Amino acid sequence: MTRLSDINERFITFVGNNYLSMKILLILLVFTVLNTESIVAQLYTGIHEQELVEHNLLGHDASYYEAQPVQAINSEKVNCQLNKIVYGWHPYWSGSAYTNYQWDLLSHFSFFSYEVNQSTGNANTTHGWSTSAAVDAALASGNTKVTLCVTMFSNHATFLTNATSKQTLISNLITLVSSRGAHGVNIDFEGIPASQTTNF
Repeated sequence: MTRLSDINERFITFVGNNYLSMKILLILLVFTVLNTESIVAQLYTGIHEQELVEHNLLGHDASYYEAQPVQAINSEKVNCQLNKIVYGWHPYWSGSAYTNYQWDLLSHFSFFSYEVNQSTGNANTTHGWSTSAAVDAALASGNTKVTLCVTMFSNHATFLTNATSKQTLISNLITLVSSRGAHGVNIDFEGIPASQTTNF
């Protein structure tokens, strides 16, 4: 029968003989824990990015989708009033679905999206923001605040560590929002690594 003191002695001997191995193992464990967030961010692809990539591959902007017919939806409101912030995103491929939006029940409408070029801050595309009939309708509602959704799903450090790119983005957004008489922007930078929190 093994005594508890024998087990303790063997463990102490094992630790003493394997101190360097255990130290390396501990360092690797700490390194793995610290980098898990970064690894997960690199492997994770959110639904917004998936949908955007899928529709970008089709090569159409908002004007194409807005020209497609949409079935009218009969919806009846019974004493509904907007007394909360209700934020709705309108992906450019939603086309003329905006004709069914109940503008009096939507406080904010965000057109999706200005895709940021991480190297320059310029837009890879704005998907027809400047001419979108959905943006026109939201602005004409008189009730709904209109924003431009700004997206970035990868290579955040390239952009966030470049002051010139950040200033270019800011200047472009001011121009685009002002030119439409819109109300602001919605920043949708997904998967930002913890190491870029301060830069963000």
